[in-house]
Amino acid sequence: MHVLLLETIALIGATVHTMEPGPDPGGVLAAKPAIVLIEDGLIVAVGPDVVIPDDAERVELTGLHLVPGLTDAYCSFDAEHDALWLASGVTTARDGGMRVGDSVPEKTPSMRDRHPGPQLRISSPIFASNASKRADGFMLGAPEQAAEQIVEVLNLVKGASSSFDFFQHDGSLSEDQLRVVCQAGIEEGVPTWGPISASTGITRARAAGQVGLLGLDSLLPKGARFDALTEAQEGALNAAINDLAAGGWEVCPLLMGTGRIVRGSGPEDPPALAALGRDYQLIWRSDLEMFRMIRQSPSWPAVEASLSAQRALVRRLHEAGVVLVPGSGAPSGGIAPGGGLIDELEEWVAAGIPVAEVLTLATRGAATAAGGAVPAGQIAPGMQANLLALASDPRRSISAFRAPEMMILRGQVREGFQLEDAAADLALAQTAAKLARSQPIDLAAPPVPAGELVASGTLEVSAYGERTAVERYAVTQLPQGRMAYSARVRIPASPSTPASEMVMVQVIHDGLVDFFEVTVDLLDEEGKPQLKEGKNAFLARGRKVEGAQRLGIERARYGVRVDSKRSDEPIAAVDGSMALMGLIASQHFPAGPSFILGLEGPNMEPLVDRVTLNVDPDLHRLDLVSQRSQRVFGMGPNGEILFAARATGGGRVDGAPAAVQPEDARSALPLLADRVYTGDPKTWAEDAAATPMAPGDNR
Repeated sequence: MHVLLLETIALIGATVHTMEPGPDPGGVLAAKPAIVLIEDGLIVAVGPDVVIPDDAERVELTGLHLVPGLTDAYCSFDAEHDALWLASGVTTARDGGMRVGDSVPEKTPSMRDRHPGPQLRISSPIFASNASKRADGFMLGAPEQAAEQIVEVLNLVKGASSSFDFFQHDGSLSEDQLRVVCQAGIEEGVPTWGPISASTGITRARAAGQVGLLGLDSLLPKGARFDALTEAQEGALNAAINDLAAGGWEVCPLLMGTGRIVRGSGPEDPPALAALGRDYQLIWRSDLEMFRMIRQSPSWPAVEASLSAQRALVRRLHEAGVVLVPGSGAPSGGIAPGGGLIDELEEWVAAGIPVAEVLTLATRGAATAAGGAVPAGQIAPGMQANLLALASDPRRSISAFRAPEMMILRGQVREGFQLEDAAADLALAQTAAKLARSQPIDLAAPPVPAGELVASGTLEVSAYGERTAVERYAVTQLPQGRMAYSARVRIPASPSTPASEMVMVQVIHDGLVDFFEVTVDLLDEEGKPQLKEGKNAFLARGRKVEGAQRLGIERARYGVRVDSKRSDEPIAAVDGSMALMGLIASQHFPAGPSFILGLEGPNMEPLVDRVTLNVDPDLHRLDLVSQRSQRVFGMGPNGEILFAARATGGGRVDGAPAAVQPEDARSALPLLADRVYTGDPKTWAEDAAATPMAPGDNR
């Protein structure tokens, strides 16, 4: 994309909506034609008589409306969709769904400029208690332990020269746990957001330090539904509104959680669908089909009544003086990155909030709530130059944001047609990537140590019917009762990332990892690793510490040592291959808890997870459950993998044995009878005795 890389820019002739506090409804200072001078990404002067330096680039905006860029204050961010956020005028996104290992590097200016994309604000892990049902929750212990856990997470982030912009919890914390989380947030200078716990209530949650409410459902009295509120329940809601107002709360309503069902139930697919990443497209199509079925079902009036009641609640919150903060929850079925925020704001207008006031909340208000080192959300000296030039007055219609004529992002000018072209190019790239993923993958066998090869095969991993990875694995019997488990995992390319390949070897002895080595490389278009001086992009190696059941772990990037660490727990397996996790768990894990080591994020940060192996008493399905995910495996009598699946907060992937040449597959790993799956592998998910997979929270 072509951009103007300038130190000084003068925006001339636009009607400038400064969004500074003033007498107009919504706090809009009288809009007026003016000059806006930008230097090094900051606004330095605004007014009709600003002197323009001779070396400044003049950008003519006569007839257009200049406003601050939009802030989506709650979403599940994915950098692959950068072009979609910008095409709808979103210049700042506050993420609540990425893993910390991904969000911390993605937040950096260099990463934000590579596509380019909006400014990024990031959340802590989603803090939760043992009562939580979230697969992606960060489970906290008792208050003293919780404080130590939070410090450990903060130290990791600070070690990466980064920081969180807000803390988040899922509503399952006890009051004491919530107080620990909020206090840690206060000490870090960031707010804590989440639902209201039924056991804590609004007033005590505020006293604990929580300041932000995500969603409206936790305001409902126990047993109440938005589509059928009784008079007593309405009274309880009114009391909750008063408590929120008295406590100075900020509320992100997420009206599109229900509104998307109404908007997404038409016969046509939304235009944004083609530009979404693979997993999102598949989830969306499933959701949209469900929405269309709901429209034809007897439950449709209840959906409409629920949305009407939620709109009324948002209007009452606004009238009571509660600060509303717009967030889309994108990308979820029917809620597009960028466009979903416009949909959310239009729901606020439908709720009865004047457009001018919605405009203020979406710019100055949302930017204030999202925070950041450099202030934004107003057109005034000292503010960050994240601005939009629109063809029509946004005080009359929020839809003016759907097609900006121009964007100034961090002081760089991008024409509207460039924003549109980038979104169109993304859709074309997604189509090409989908075709490429369907092509056969010629994957070499993984390296194996000298010994007797007792098992090998290939596993195809898919998400919602589309292939996401291919794994080739091998198991080797070594002397002295040791077993080596090897895998080569290929992940096909996406529009934003090249194909990658992971090679893993781990040796198990007496039920624990004795040694492991993992390499990860990006691949060129011919499928060859992109090495530097013969070194892998990432390497992690671990060996059991002499005299202890712990692993000493070393990491390197292109041959340069990153660090050395020691696990605090005995490690039963190293995560990274669905096939190896199933094989190792079925052969070596005891029923009950074990510890596994994951290498997460761009820097392969070693993280230990406690997993519990449960064996279904009837069909003998193996369930491996942790704080972050649930895995299931069906194993044959000789250790062959019949099926596998993993569900996390980001969705679900399935693994199935691939058709291979007979000489490439063998299985001679006798399995205990009570771990041999006895059902039909083709219908395992529908078996009456099978425990449902943990649902993914894709917001």
